[in-house]
Amino acid sequence: MKNYPSKTIILYAAIIIALLVGCTACNSKRCYKTYTGNYVTIWDDYIIFEKYEGRKPPKDNYIRVLGTYKGCVSACFKTNDSIIIWRNFDENSIDIKLNTNKYKLEVYYGYHDEPTFNRKTRCQDPLVIAYYDFYSFYEDGNILFPRFIECVGDSVYRRDYKASTRFYKDRVYSRYDENLNK
Repeated sequence: MKNYPSKTIILYAAIIIALLVGCTACNSKRCYKTYTGNYVTIWDDYIIFEKYEGRKPPKDNYIRVLGTYKGCVSACFKTNDSIIIWRNFDENSIDIKLNTNKYKLEVYYGYHDEPTFNRKTRCQDPLVIAYYDFYSFYEDGNILFPRFIECVGDSVYRRDYKASTRFYKDRVYSRYDENLNK
């Protein structure tokens, strides 16, 4: 049996610990809470519409963003149990597993310079956006962060989670406010 010097053992232990920490950090789940108390979990390239604590990828209730660029995904949960999803790429860039027996699902694709989503959903009108919850997700440093817009009575609550932190900023608007979409 060889007798290794203590510096070599420490070096091997440090490498193993660094690899384990790196793998854990890459697959960490981040759970976010909306103003009205709903939860959204972001786990790698999954956006899961619940507080998800499983160790394996979910089987339903999620949007999976495919490809190297994860940003620019929006989901609108309308009051008539329909969901509108917008992805700022082509149709091969997203995988959706939501209960279609419960929700009517509409999916749109496009690019920054095309106002298709706003035109088709009329989201540019604050009176219309107030009737449903609008969740959008943006990428910063290959990590997804959410913005939640929810209507409660005549007020619209917007919660922006800050990139690189767990902190958020809340804003409250009148649903008739022209600044709602800025």
